[in-house]
Amino acid sequence: MYQKDILERIRHPVDRDRWVAGAALVNAFYSPNTNEIIFPAGILQPVFYNKHFPRSMNYGGIGVVIGHEITHGSDKIKNKCAKFDDRGRLYDNKGNIRQWWDNATVVKFEEKAKCIEDQYSSYVLDQISMRINGRSTKGENIADNGGLKQAYRAYKKYESFHPIPQQLPGVNLTQDQLFFLNYAQIWCGVMNDKEAVRKLRTSEHSPGPIR
Repeated sequence: MYQKDILERIRHPVDRDRWVAGAALVNAFYSPNTNEIIFPAGILQPVFYNKHFPRSMNYGGIGVVIGHEITHGSDKIKNKCAKFDDRGRLYDNKGNIRQWWDNATVVKFEEKAKCIEDQYSSYVLDQISMRINGRSTKGENIADNGGLKQAYRAYKKYESFHPIPQQLPGVNLTQDQLFFLNYAQIWCGVMNDKEAVRKLRTSEHSPGPIR
């Protein structure tokens, strides 16, 4: 039915109000074709978010996810948009395929992004002793780093207005430690060696332990 639904929409105008995923999905998306960020309701649960968590943990969970998708996406300023990942220049603010950066900007961006590419290319997934492909995962790695930095800055700003933080009973960790602990938790998982090899060869995301 899913493929049939897609085929039936081929000759119709793009419906920019249509969601790309169901509400129960635990994930988040940036769609360059429609220039939209989507957070299905399913992700608003532990470990990403809980109303009873200390704020530091929520910022280190759903806050980082929001920052990740914003880094993929854009800011609209005076009808222009500034995208931050390596594919943003290929789509304009209406989601049309159009490289709207000038050549000098592209060169400068690639120079600055090279450090992240090299950094991740030096990482090895110990489980299978294979190196990460820093080039094919560059866009997601940029979004991971951008999301983490922006969420941490947002938390520190929140903290400056709320100097008495909510404590986590029985855990002797600072709020900063809780922020990064929960960030680590959102990428916890296990996979067999076959799946690990497949992900390293085909996925645009770095595997969980590297993220």
